[in-house]
Amino acid sequence: MMELLGGSDVENAAIASAICLALAGAVLAQSTSTPPQITYNVPKVRSVIPTPTPVLTPLAPPPFNSEFAYANPRPWAFADFNGDGLLDIITAPFHSVSLPYLPIEIWLNKGDGTFYNGTSQVIDGPVPVTGGPNTMLIGDFNEDGRPDVMMIATGFDGAVVNHYPIQYQGFHQTLLLSQPNGKWTDATSQITPNTQAFNHQGGMGDVNGDGHLDVVVNRFGTDALLYWGGVTLLMGDGKGNFVEHTDGLPQDIAWGPWLGFRSSAPDLQNIGCAGLGDLDGDGRADLITGSYAAVAGGGTVSPRSIRFYQSQPDGTFVERSRSVIPPAIADIGYTTPNAQTEGDGLGCAQILVADLNGDGRPDIVVDWEGYSHSSIEILRNDGDFHFTDITPDAIGGYTMDFTDAKGGPNSPGHYVLLDLNGDGTLDLVSQIAADDLGSVLTHTAFLNDGHAHFTPWVPGGPNGPLTANDILPVTYFGFSCPTCAQLPMMFDTNGSGLASLVLVDPYSSQTTTTPYQATAVYVINVTPVGMAPSNPPLLTSVLPGSAPRGQQPLLVTIAGRFTHFSKNSAVTFSGTGVSAAAPASVTATSLTVPVTIAADAPLGVQGIRVTTGTETVTLAGSFTVSPGLPLGIITASPQSGNGATQTMTFTFTDPRGWQDLGVVNVLINNFIDGRNACYLAYSVPSSTLYLVNDAGIAQGPYAGSIAAGSSGTIQNSQCTVGLTSAAGSSDNLTLTLVITFEPAFAGDKILYLAAGDASQNNSGWVPSGVWQVPGAAQTTTTAVIGMAPASGAGFGPASYSFQFSDTHGFADLGVENILINTALDGRHGCYLAYAQPTNEMYLVNDTGTALLAGQSMGASGSIGNSQCAVSWGNNAVGTNGNSLGLTLNIGLSPGFGPNLIFYVAARDVNEANNTGWQASATWVAQ
Repeated sequence: MMELLGGSDVENAAIASAICLALAGAVLAQSTSTPPQITYNVPKVRSVIPTPTPVLTPLAPPPFNSEFAYANPRPWAFADFNGDGLLDIITAPFHSVSLPYLPIEIWLNKGDGTFYNGTSQVIDGPVPVTGGPNTMLIGDFNEDGRPDVMMIATGFDGAVVNHYPIQYQGFHQTLLLSQPNGKWTDATSQITPNTQAFNHQGGMGDVNGDGHLDVVVNRFGTDALLYWGGVTLLMGDGKGNFVEHTDGLPQDIAWGPWLGFRSSAPDLQNIGCAGLGDLDGDGRADLITGSYAAVAGGGTVSPRSIRFYQSQPDGTFVERSRSVIPPAIADIGYTTPNAQTEGDGLGCAQILVADLNGDGRPDIVVDWEGYSHSSIEILRNDGDFHFTDITPDAIGGYTMDFTDAKGGPNSPGHYVLLDLNGDGTLDLVSQIAADDLGSVLTHTAFLNDGHAHFTPWVPGGPNGPLTANDILPVTYFGFSCPTCAQLPMMFDTNGSGLASLVLVDPYSSQTTTTPYQATAVYVINVTPVGMAPSNPPLLTSVLPGSAPRGQQPLLVTIAGRFTHFSKNSAVTFSGTGVSAAAPASVTATSLTVPVTIAADAPLGVQGIRVTTGTETVTLAGSFTVSPGLPLGIITASPQSGNGATQTMTFTFTDPRGWQDLGVVNVLINNFIDGRNACYLAYSVPSSTLYLVNDAGIAQGPYAGSIAAGSSGTIQNSQCTVGLTSAAGSSDNLTLTLVITFEPAFAGDKILYLAAGDASQNNSGWVPSGVWQVPGAAQTTTTAVIGMAPASGAGFGPASYSFQFSDTHGFADLGVENILINTALDGRHGCYLAYAQPTNEMYLVNDTGTALLAGQSMGASGSIGNSQCAVSWGNNAVGTNGNSLGLTLNIGLSPGFGPNLIFYVAARDVNEANNTGWQASATWVAQ
């Protein structure tokens, strides 16, 4: 039997009866000496027709270069390996001719800026041994929410090739995966091995848009084996398995055998580096490659170039553009004084992909390195695979040098993009090999202002810029080797929000008293000179950080540190379709602004900037525009009225076209309950309308069905229904039904609609109108006559009128209730009680546990909570004979709803006559 959307999981019938018999909620005790006592508990209504849970798609891979996913170009990196929220260090000892291969080490953060070797605590099974990887990739490769590590070592991935000296044989790739027991294990066997491959470096991203991280590996050719240098792909399955292939890669960059057709001889160093990044925002990572231009022994330096290959839906890659750097500016960026003196050209050593200027498009950072000097290049993504070299503007003429204690130059390089100062933008850090701990660091890190303009971040000691005297007495862990090469990095070691300088020696070493050791870790707590005293403004959070298209207005709260927010602060977005109004509320450290997102706003991340009213500073953050709800309810028509027989139309929408709809539902009842209801389901694939029987069993048996285009009706004890038409057009499906209600079904009913598509996504139940079914004789002296308007949209404030009556005269009325909420629940609602005998208005607090102080209705006034603000004029209460009317201005708070129902009730002063809750209107708060 076909299961229709919104199937019932029939619960205890007492739930339905309790709802039906629920009193109006506020009970007035007659008294002339004390204020009226009002009780306000409303039983929480549980849905007995559960909304099916939407199918959740896997989360996209973490963004490149975030704390949780980044590529480290040196044989050490950092991530949280024990789940305590602190960044730990993983090192892979570097191998050379005279030193043995050693296992990796993981140094756990104590939280006070110190570390200890906790390898045995986090590694399950044998600890992997590596030869010192050229690239460490940190990403969630098995999608369990914890970081994994892939190490790409320079060298052969399999058997030793005798043609090469031992120092060039390197080591294979290594994969470290997190396990359900909270530890990590060597999972290298899950990478397809290739014994002919000489790996160099790599990057990661989702190549085919399946939600799983893939890896690109750059490989050098081997003249002895006649293999062509190029790139290969390791395709991930989200479980930590990787399968190698070069299918779809252009022939001139794909690694593989030299078969004689590529050129007269194999190009052994065809590509110097490779990276992945979604450059066009289509959900698939594109490929970026850089040339390898080193010339041994002095020779002509060939032009440097970066090539961009767009990932296609069929798995192929098409070259879209390339950036060729003329020799005249070959050394733009950072160089050392002896550039070019050794006659070596600059080859691409590393590619980083990240949005540097907040425009929502990933930019490119290229590390060009030679044996004596190096250079950096920054390419701005202008869209459609057009890139502009902005290096001179981005760097601003600064040099980036490293001078060791002996006065000799050392080249910068091997960069990582990190947020050093907590301002939400990525800064640039270089890992420079130092000759000893007495070296002086100058311009090893640059801070990004959010617009891809970088200025030096100078590590400072107690007396100004960091000097040898500050560095020598560092705290170190492991073995001490002051003459060993050091690889500096900066990250927050103690939760202060600012970076410490960390030096790690991942090179194998031996002293007279200590056998071969793998790692030394040095931590120097420093301050950014020139920054700390002035406390520059920075943006700390944007909440919510994302919202769907068509949202209007949405209140966005922006918080900062050392800011000077004011009512004159202005918020702007970098893209189209998103705009902000003037601040709705402001404090010294936060402001809340209404943000409108157009229905056609571009999807993806947009830069968000706040300019304060008292200083000319721009704070940079990010805001993501997401797709709107996959399914929606447009309208029911009419949305209100009364009568035993009515032609009604119900319209549903699906952005993938109306044919993508699976089942759409109409439920007419006092509340969400399929039992004893007029509960209909229209199957789009079969063009058939079903009526659920009195028992409310959505899976059947049904009270009847009718095909589109057929005459006749279907009937249960609540209604008789005929299908006039089911018309689809573009994204919309409109059902036209003729419904006749049975007298026994009399009362104020709610029209609930829901839509589900073929992929089991659904809109959930949406109250879309109210209908008064005639037939029942009045059994109480009190009555709810109605309210106006009975439908609408917006936050208001808007004017509403409510009409009540009592056959004993209006003076016999006691308490009149108005409850506005998504369901019959007094908690977190706009729950009002008007006490007629004392002419006072009461409002229940947010938690539904107490009344706010009553306000007199004899003159203009107001009352409010977090859901609504209610006000009235001097003549808000009108009486005439048996009738009483209230006129209220009600403003709804953003975030309340959005699909709201007005429930109204009345009782007399003696508590003898109670109407119970009457659904009187539906409203969309947006």
